[in-house]
Amino acid sequence: MLLEERKTIILDHLNQHHMVDLQTLVTMTGASESTLRRDLDSMEDEGLLIRVHGGAKLKKGANPVIGEEPRFSDKVLNNANEKRIIAQHAVGLIEKGETIYLDAGTTTLLMLDFITPDMQLNIVTNGVDQAIVAAGKGLNIQLLGGTLRANTQAIVGQSAHKQLKKYHFHHVFLGMNGIDLDDGLTTTDEAEAFLKEQAASQSIDVHVMIDQSKFERTYPITVTLDCEFQVVTNIFKDRHAKEDFTQVYKIKEVNN
Repeated sequence: MLLEERKTIILDHLNQHHMVDLQTLVTMTGASESTLRRDLDSMEDEGLLIRVHGGAKLKKGANPVIGEEPRFSDKVLNNANEKRIIAQHAVGLIEKGETIYLDAGTTTLLMLDFITPDMQLNIVTNGVDQAIVAAGKGLNIQLLGGTLRANTQAIVGQSAHKQLKKYHFHHVFLGMNGIDLDDGLTTTDEAEAFLKEQAASQSIDVHVMIDQSKFERTYPITVTLDCEFQVVTNIFKDRHAKEDFTQVYKIKEVNN
């Protein structure tokens, strides 16, 4: 395989997964580790990637801030199986009779597949779809009032903030658009970010549920959680990425 072919394969993989280790590249290209190390060194000199121990990661400049958010109906279909596994694990953390907050995300929506009336939960949400599904199952749910964001089916605004302040939660479950070592947790809308931060500050336990496609992604608005929280995700395919992220975040990997 020619150098240019290997470079194309490496860049295509980085654009999809943001990090790659040498063993993965050996499998993909059939080249030796020594050859691939030289390739990665050369590509770093060209400004195409950043070398890390045992592999490489996408250069920040090649991964710009993502300004647009897919519609909620489209996001439901993305990585649905991975999100479902995370959702099932999350429900397993809840005890009977607790008060919980479900963010207006696709993974929190999937949690309702596993919540049953006999759990006797008090559920608060800013997600319209969450409220509709929960009500259809006969669950006790409170939908915050306020302004509807059509793109995410989320309720936001001052009325929602005022109502949310009345609650104290055992668990808060948050979705997030992106997570990055440098940029932290990010989303697309300031009003939604504010609600996430507020809900987290009123909970004993906070769980940020992020499938692997969200790692090394940055969106315009930072979500600052001034509390201890756990990131629940799928098994890392890249062990170097796992090492990097576990140095910064408390990570819980869920078996696929």
